[in-house]
Amino acid sequence: MSLASLDIHSSMGPDGLHPCLLKSCPGLAVPLHLIFRQSLLQVCCKTLERIIAKNLYEFLESNQILSADQFGFRQGRTVDDQLLLVYDDVTSWLDSGCVVDVVLFDFSKAFDVVCHTILIDKLRHIGVGGRLLDWISDFLTDRTMRVSVSGVFSASRPVLSGVPQGSVLGPLLFLIYVNHIPSYIRSKCKFFADDLKLYMKIRHNATHPLAVDLSSLQKDIDNISRVAASWGLNFNPNKCVVIRCQRGSVDWTAVGSLQHYHLDNSDLSLADNHRDLGILVDNTLKFHTHIRATVNKAAGLANNLLKPTLCRSSDFMVTILKSHIRPILEFGSTVWNTGYLGDLRLLESVQRRWTKHIDGLADLSYTNRLKALNLYSVQGRLLRADIKCWKIFHKQSVISPSDLFSVSPVTATRGHRFKLAKPHIYTECRRRFFSVRCIDHWNFLPDSVVGANTIETFKQGLHLSLGELLFAHTE
Repeated sequence: MSLASLDIHSSMGPDGLHPCLLKSCPGLAVPLHLIFRQSLLQVCCKTLERIIAKNLYEFLESNQILSADQFGFRQGRTVDDQLLLVYDDVTSWLDSGCVVDVVLFDFSKAFDVVCHTILIDKLRHIGVGGRLLDWISDFLTDRTMRVSVSGVFSASRPVLSGVPQGSVLGPLLFLIYVNHIPSYIRSKCKFFADDLKLYMKIRHNATHPLAVDLSSLQKDIDNISRVAASWGLNFNPNKCVVIRCQRGSVDWTAVGSLQHYHLDNSDLSLADNHRDLGILVDNTLKFHTHIRATVNKAAGLANNLLKPTLCRSSDFMVTILKSHIRPILEFGSTVWNTGYLGDLRLLESVQRRWTKHIDGLADLSYTNRLKALNLYSVQGRLLRADIKCWKIFHKQSVISPSDLFSVSPVTATRGHRFKLAKPHIYTECRRRFFSVRCIDHWNFLPDSVVGANTIETFKQGLHLSLGELLFAHTE
C-alpha cells in the first residue's frame, strides 16, 4: 500500500531510484517464494521416482484404494469427466425443484504443508512398508532450501513439511494424503488434486424444510475443516465460495443465519460465478460469461499471432489454429456448450476471422473456406465433442452409462443397441446440458457407427453420418 501511494512526479532520492519504478514494484515482482517452489532433483533420483510411482500407482488402482471422487493425477480421469458428473447432478436436482449449493474450497499451499509423519502413517495404513516405506521417508525428510540471487546464496533452511514440487512422486503422495476426506462427509464431493468441491440438493417443501439440508451441508463443511486442520491443511476462507442454483423464488428469511455457510468463523460468500477447474460456472448454468471470456482470450491470442506473422499459407495457418486457438475455444465444451445462438456466433467468429487471413481464401464464403481447408466449423466440432457417448459405452471413460443416461429398451424395428431414453424435462438448463442435448444426435447414428471398435473408426463413421452438420454454423 505504501508503494502504491507514491507520487510519480516526485524526484528521485540519493539512491537513484525513481518513485515511478518503485510504484510499479508490487505488480512486477511477485514474491519469490510464490513463484519458485520447485525442487531441483537429480536425473537419477527422478528415474527411480518414476519406477516407484508407476508401481505404487498400479498398487493403488488395482486395490481400489484411491477414492472414486479423486480425478487429479490419475489416468483416464479428466476435468471434463469430473465436471460432467457434478453438473449432471446439479441440473438434475434443479429440474426436480431443489435448490443446489456447490461449495468450492481453496486450500492454502496444500502441497507445501503436508506433514511427513502423518503421510508416512497413511502409507503404512494402506499397506506400504519395508524398504519402500523407508525410502519414501528418506526421500521426504532432511531436505533443505535456499535462495540464489545473482549467484549469491542465502543460508540453508530445513524443509519441515510438504511434498517436493517438481518431483515425480510428489503428486501421488499428495493424493494418498487427502484420500480419506470423502469418508468424513455425507454430501457429494469431488477432488481434482487439491481442488475440492462439495455439493448438495437443498429440498424445500412441506415435509422437508430448507433448514434440514442446509444444516447437513454446514456439518460437512465443519467436518472437512476439522479433519484438514488435524492434518495440517488450511483453507483460505476468502477464496472459498458457494454457487447457489435455484428455480424461482425461495424464502430464505425463514432459515435465518443458516442461509450463509461458515468456514473457520468466516462467512462463505455467495458468488454469481466462479472458476471451477478452468470453467467459469454461473448460478444460472447458462455459461454466457465463460463463453465471452473464452472468446476474448482466443481472439486476443489470434490477433497477437497475426501481427508478427508474415506467412499466411494454408498449412501454416491451419496448424496454428489447431495447436493454439482451438484448444482455448474447445476446452471443457461438453460441460458449457449450452447451444445458445448468440454464444455459437461468438465462438464461430474467431475461426471465421482467422480463416479470412489465409492466402487465396479471403474472397470465399466462410462455408467454402472451411471445405477448402477441410475444417469443421466450431459448432460442428462442439457437436462432435458431444458424441462422447461412444467412449462412455465402450468403457473408454471413467463415466459409466448409468451415471448420465437411461438406455432405451431394445426394439427390433428402429434404433441401435445403445439407444438412449429421453427424459421428461422441466428446466432449460437441464434440457441444454450434455446428458440430454446429445441424445437426439446419438440416437440418430446407425448401429455400425456406435458399435465401432476404435475411436478412429467411430470418427470416420461420424463424419459420414453427420455430414454437413459438421460444417454448419450460425450466421
